[in-house]
Amino acid sequence: MINENKTEESLDEIIEPVLFQPVLEELDEAEATEAPPWRKKVGPITAGLFSFFLGVLYFLPLESLAREALKTVNKSGTEISVGDISLSFSGNISMKDFQMPIDEKQSDNDLKIKNISGNLSVFSLLFSDLLMFQTEISGLELSAAPVEIKGGTWQIENNIENIKKKKDFWKGGLKITGSQVQVYYNEELPVISEKLAVLVDKIIIEGDLKDNTFYITNAQIESSDFNADITGNIRLMKQAILNALLTILPKDPFYERYKQMGLKEMITSMGFMNADGKIQINLSGNLSNPRPVVKKASSTAK
Repeated sequence: MINENKTEESLDEIIEPVLFQPVLEELDEAEATEAPPWRKKVGPITAGLFSFFLGVLYFLPLESLAREALKTVNKSGTEISVGDISLSFSGNISMKDFQMPIDEKQSDNDLKIKNISGNLSVFSLLFSDLLMFQTEISGLELSAAPVEIKGGTWQIENNIENIKKKKDFWKGGLKITGSQVQVYYNEELPVISEKLAVLVDKIIIEGDLKDNTFYITNAQIESSDFNADITGNIRLMKQAILNALLTILPKDPFYERYKQMGLKEMITSMGFMNADGKIQINLSGNLSNPRPVVKKASSTAK
């Protein structure tokens, strides 16, 4: 009997660990993977704070923030006024009755835009000095005597850093495209002795802003009367100082209009027309009072 009892005890010692060890191991693993109590509390708190933050941003008075941004720009020396402003949390923006002076000394030289709509990066404006936007413009009027530009459809893409500082520190890129734009030259031009009105089919102006200067990288103008391109830069002082070269290639319809006065022959005889038919004009002065000087051709057309 003693040997039988010992044998049964030995079997129990062997069987019990074999049967229950996997169960005990699973319980230990479950206890190990169970999240600590503090994590259970932090999760809902974090989600609540995030929802609160989004709610605050959603109900922020964004129009007021946009006007504050305009005040910041105005402190840099550029006086901009706007009638109505609408700005959504998603960045959709619309403005009416935008006005900005071109020359502070001449109040009638300014830029007026009836309607502006587009997309603005709200977060970059709120939390950085970066201004990023894409806009469409209608009802444009630009007066820079004797030049006047009206109407058309415009698109502007802008990416400017340091917008909350003085404009001397502004830097970035700018692209402007326009179509079906009326351009007027409200003084009598030499030779033809009349004012000029041209419908421009397409305008593209691209450039970089740095050191208070707009450097033109690409500027093209297309119309039924001529094609043109502009190179150079514009110094953005209180008066925008021009340092540019305008190259014009008149088309046959333009010369046909002034055929009786022999305009093409006159320009050629004066030595202004290059062999490729282009005419080059140096632009100095400022936007409100440009001083165009026609360059003598390096080799004249025959």
